[in-house]
Amino acid sequence: MIASQAMISATFSCIKQAMALGCFPGIKIVHTSRKFMGQIYIPVINWFLMVMCIIIIAIFQRSTNIANAYGIAEVAVMMVSTSLVTLVMLLIWQTNLFLAFCFLLVFRSVELIYMSSVL
Repeated sequence: MIASQAMISATFSCIKQAMALGCFPGIKIVHTSRKFMGQIYIPVINWFLMVMCIIIIAIFQRSTNIANAYGIAEVAVMMVSTSLVTLVMLLIWQTNLFLAFCFLLVFRSVELIYMSSVL
């Protein structure tokens, strides 16, 4: 329940920000509160998320399979984040190559242990 609510909120926020930047076509956004601007509802995205949930449930069929896929996805996000931080260290912060390599080595080894456990 917590993960699904976070997914819905994050999707609504990302779509709203993408529309504000002109990177997403205009769709209907409903503001659910006059007091708080951040409380929004996007009907089209909500229906899309529902359809995708039904498709995922139909594909994976059991909750253990869904949990395993969720774990793999989480570790994959960690691995991508580590790679991107390493790139930022090298290109933006202009960190020493050895230090960036040590960062990558330490975090990647932990992530590979996590990945082996979820696989």
